[in-house]
Amino acid sequence: MTQKIEGFGINVDINHFDEKSIDILIDTILKIKARWVRLEICSRKYQGRKEMQALRLFAQKCRRNNIMILGLLSDFIPLTINTILFPYRRYLSVLDRLDSYEHFFEKVLSFTSSYILHWEIWNEQNSRRFWIKNPSVPDYMRFLTRIATRIRAKQPGAQIIFGGLFGNDVTPVYPDISQKLIISKGYIAQALVAGASEVVNFFAIHPYTRYCFIYNDTIIFAVPK
Repeated sequence: MTQKIEGFGINVDINHFDEKSIDILIDTILKIKARWVRLEICSRKYQGRKEMQALRLFAQKCRRNNIMILGLLSDFIPLTINTILFPYRRYLSVLDRLDSYEHFFEKVLSFTSSYILHWEIWNEQNSRRFWIKNPSVPDYMRFLTRIATRIRAKQPGAQIIFGGLFGNDVTPVYPDISQKLIISKGYIAQALVAGASEVVNFFAIHPYTRYCFIYNDTIIFAVPK
């Protein structure tokens, strides 16, 4: 078996659901010696049995090859000016379809619970693009707690990860005049006050975040003057 690089992982989005394509994907992961994959699981993509079976097949092949999976429960929203400013014109917030989303997630669990024990709950929820509504820590905390509770009811040993944020949560990504419309800063600090550390095991930090460094296993946001 190919030796893996501990701690090294890549983001994976399955776009072809036949076994040959999945085998090619697994082979590529093995060639780069990745130990982890962060697997995007979008409710719009995995609607049919064929897609769910492909999801399970990929998870099974990862298990056989000693590849760990972090399941990312978040719908993908393409990056355009419209989705940055007005995503609600085309997409429905998960909060407005929570029952159907929970039904979808229960189906994901039924196909993958033997193979995926690490779950990241949403992506860039501090941005309007992915949250669809204006970013809201209280709304996300309610969603996070509800989904985490469901996961742990089926997987008591599951590890829950706070969704990675857009930007470094400190310095502006866009001009300050549009900050409240596009992203919410200080999101993690607000979530900690709201009890996030009692719900999650880890906080995800995007590796491309500006001015973010890791020193002695401690995350440091170094803000230039």
